[in-house]
Amino acid sequence: MTLIHLHLMRHMLMGMRELLLVMLVMRKIWEMYEMLLRKHWLEDIDNVICAKKMMISAHSISSLPNI
Repeated sequence: MTLIHLHLMRHMLMGMRELLLVMLVMRKIWEMYEMLLRKHWLEDIDNVICAKKMMISAHSISSLPNI
């Protein structure tokens, strides 16, 4: 191997290391984003369930005098 080859390989390895770092950072950001999405999604589901319960309870209360 010539010096030029070694130099090129070193550059490639350095580039790969930087790429790996970038990929790791992007993965972390993506994981945080997914967690936020999931949290909001779960909260939305909870809100829908609560709203349905409220509607059911309101409906049963309003139908009481009709009995």
